[in-house]
Amino acid sequence: MPSKVCTLVLVHSPTQILLGMKKRGFGQGFFNGFGGKVEPGESILAAAHRELLEEASITAELHDCATLHFEFEGDATLLEVHVFGATTWAGTPTESDEMAPEWFA
Repeated sequence: MPSKVCTLVLVHSPTQILLGMKKRGFGQGFFNGFGGKVEPGESILAAAHRELLEEASITAELHDCATLHFEFEGDATLLEVHVFGATTWAGTPTESDEMAPEWFA
């Protein structure tokens, strides 16, 4: 069975969470956390940092929260998603070609 290793970063404060409106590709038109595929030779943590910077233009201290294993109905690809949280970050969340960040209470 084919598999794909991905990351998901959830940036939050005690009262808000930062999500991004997906502008293209899988999930287009929906709000998501930040993340994506781990590239060959890249560590999972490095991929999470890279995706957060590419999609929201911020850096953050990430802590490991969970690893999810699932597949979508009708697709035999097994997804292994490493979930990270961040409560401290640097920079101002900025729209990218792929995501439009927005804070939610």
